[in-house]
Amino acid sequence: MIAGVALLLAVAGLYGVLSYDVAHRTREIGIRSALGSSPRRTLGLVMRQGMLLLGTGVLFGWLGGWGLTGLLESLLYGVSPLDLFTWLTVTVVLIGVGALAILLPARRASRVAPMIALRTD
Repeated sequence: MIAGVALLLAVAGLYGVLSYDVAHRTREIGIRSALGSSPRRTLGLVMRQGMLLLGTGVLFGWLGGWGLTGLLESLLYGVSPLDLFTWLTVTVVLIGVGALAILLPARRASRVAPMIALRTD
């Protein structure tokens, strides 16, 4: 239950940060589109940025979790604190759900019409 809430908060935070970034970069994305950037390339740009953010978070999570295993060992029952299967499962689920959270703002960015984006201010 608590893990589900933590996953939901992480995904909501990632979605919020990327939506905010895409909203502030609308003019830049419009200029890129006007100069000939394809929607696929714009989608790739935003996805790459989001996946870099997600990967950094996963890396720091692994390091922090590994560093805190001594404290958490007394709270675990029937599972080793360094259980590789659990760590990999959580990582795969987090990256999968995070990629979906990144895809929504990325698709919105790829559909920005150049003239509308350049008119906004």
